[in-house]
Amino acid sequence: MLALDTSHLTAASAQTLNLLQNDFFLPIVLGVVLFGILGGLAMVAGRMLPAAMGWVLFAVGVVALVPPLAWFCLLGTMLWVLIASIWLTVQKPLAVQPAPAVSEQVPSLT
Repeated sequence: MLALDTSHLTAASAQTLNLLQNDFFLPIVLGVVLFGILGGLAMVAGRMLPAAMGWVLFAVGVVALVPPLAWFCLLGTMLWVLIASIWLTVQKPLAVQPAPAVSEQVPSLT
């Protein structure tokens, strides 16, 4: 809100906002890289979403390691999350299968 109301913006507060904006870009990019690579592999292994969506997320995470492309990967990750949330919303719930009884899981020793 401070940057929107320029009547209260002093030189020191402008410098602070600029410092915060510059210092928080790297942690955001590292978060996109980790979310992309690990989330993409989890999507491929877990099959909650189509495997192609997992591979796309994995590719976005790897490409985010290239500094000039990191900003576009951040936007791509936001688009992926939007598409995945819509996909999960329109899917019908999976039928829940009852777990096997304990006696069926462990063979008896008698």
